[in-house]
Amino acid sequence: INSGQTPINKQDLDLGRSLVFSFVENNLADSFETVSSFFHQRGAYRRFKDLLEQKGQLEAWYDYEAKATELALREWSAEQGLTLSD
Repeated sequence: INSGQTPINKQDLDLGRSLVFSFVENNLADSFETVSSFFHQRGAYRRFKDLLEQKGQLEAWYDYEAKATELALREWSAEQGLTLSD
């Protein structure tokens, strides 16, 4: 699809830390500082997902991430002149 260009990744689509912090602001505001501290060392996403599991928010995160990924891919595709089908 990208005709030999470098593949896109989550960071290219702004689906990394900023997505995590957006989710935390909306769903776990009381844990914002804790999650923020995770990203000062290795293993941040593992610790983040462990916290989500403890708080019963893991499925909500996966849904949020999937919706954001679909939206970002649709926007990127439109920018590239591509049309996606359902």
